[in-house]
Amino acid sequence: MDLTPFERYRPLIDDWNAFTEALARPLPAALWTNTLRTTPERLAAWLARDGLAPAPVPWCGGAFRLPPVVPKAWSSQLDDPGGEG
Repeated sequence: MDLTPFERYRPLIDDWNAFTEALARPLPAALWTNTLRTTPERLAAWLARDGLAPAPVPWCGGAFRLPPVVPKAWSSQLDDPGGEG
């Protein structure tokens, strides 16, 4: 990871190593329910049926965090988000 854009903050940060390690950690995958199409309950059930274990985001109704491991059935969809292959 190129830290050049963050170098200007170095004097403000007490623990530079912890800061750069935090930047390198991937963020958890998350989904938000499109309430025009479904409900949070139905989305959670659909995800669970496909082998995911969605965890509700307590401060954001209808949002779910996904586990870091994606089920095999989803891997081809993630490789080709356009659904063409």
